[in-house]
Amino acid sequence: MDILDVPTGGAYTDSLAALKSIGGTFQTLHLYWNQIEAAGSGSTSGVFSDPYNSLASMNSIASAQGVKVSLRIHPIDLPGKYVPSDLSSTRFNNANLKARAKAMINFVFTKIDHGNVNQIFLGNEIDGYNPGSDTNFWLDYPDFLNELRTYINTNYSVSVGFVTTLAGVTDSTKTLPGGWNSVSVFGAWMGVVDTLGVTYYPANANFQMNPNSGVATDFQRLVAFTSKPIHIEEVGYSSSASTGGSEYLQSEFFCEVFKAWDTHAAKIPSLAILRMVDKTRADSESIAVTYGLTGNENFIEYIRTLGVKSNTSVAKPSFSLIQSELSKRGF
Repeated sequence: MDILDVPTGGAYTDSLAALKSIGGTFQTLHLYWNQIEAAGSGSTSGVFSDPYNSLASMNSIASAQGVKVSLRIHPIDLPGKYVPSDLSSTRFNNANLKARAKAMINFVFTKIDHGNVNQIFLGNEIDGYNPGSDTNFWLDYPDFLNELRTYINTNYSVSVGFVTTLAGVTDSTKTLPGGWNSVSVFGAWMGVVDTLGVTYYPANANFQMNPNSGVATDFQRLVAFTSKPIHIEEVGYSSSASTGGSEYLQSEFFCEVFKAWDTHAAKIPSLAILRMVDKTRADSESIAVTYGLTGNENFIEYIRTLGVKSNTSVAKPSFSLIQSELSKRGF
């Protein structure tokens, strides 16, 4: 579960305690490559740092409390490319870029023990990324993934994958920038990784929540995509009336998710709920700007209300339902 949002009047430790109380066994950590490494030059790395001491902190928590980490380091994300600034125009098949990425990974594992990391995902919601003039991106990035996976597997024994939205690997009509077919591209990429990460938010293009009756079908289409393990890295449902949601519908959604997970548990080893507490209105408005959706009320309310608790830590019905469902399954 993503528990890094701090409730108003509370602290991260409150969310950690809540995660453990419902049976959660891991948390997710998102970092951009350029948060870890400053600008360098050619094959020479820039200065490395641990953003907010997050890697070391999560390593301590994992060692002391058994809550491990699904580590997501993003050279790219839906809003853009997040590499050190001197590499911003460099192709992903470039030898210097790949050497720099390996050095960055080495630094990461000086801050967090590889035994405390469940898996690493390189790139987030890649089907939403627009490479612009980098017309070689869809062919270059699997080369990058393959080399990094081999390096991480060999040196740290951690599985490596990438993250797309559910539609990116199940909608046969989805087209990526440049005219590439999404399912075909990512189907080929699966040949160079160990696992797939997926984000699942059942909303339409106007950020209106879809009927919960579609959850079982969505899971069935997902597991048909690949024979490799699938980690649902984010799953959430807005409880805002502005998105056609409600606290009741959110709870019903998670009930359907657990049923579908039971059906496909052999292919889906883990599922991470996003998020513990709602975001503030100000944070949600800021995220809307990042995604080029300034002032989009549906998006703002969608982002704001994905928590299973309010921003003041008042539990929604989903919280107790998730606690009950995890307990039934031995968590």
